[in-house]
Order: sequence, then C-alpha cells, then structure tokens
Amino acid sequence: MPRIISMQPVRHLPQAIAFYEKLSFAVEGRRDDWGWASLC
Repeated sequence: MPRIISMQPVRHLPQAIAFYEKLSFAVEGRRDDWGWASLC
C-alpha cells in the first residue's frame, strides 16, 4: 500500500529543520540545492 507523505513549504529550511529536531524528528534526506528535506 502506498503511503501519503505530507509536504509543507517553509521560508527558511535550516531553521525549520532545527525546530523539528527539537521535537525529536530526524533528517532522513536533505537537498539544499533543491530546497527540501525529509524528516522522520
């Protein structure tokens, strides 16, 4: 069964990642040149 992945736009990627890491999320993948990151 395919899974649904929520994508949320953010203004500042590094700040958004730092915020979610404080909530115990971990970066699964990141492409700064594309402006996206995958967290789990």
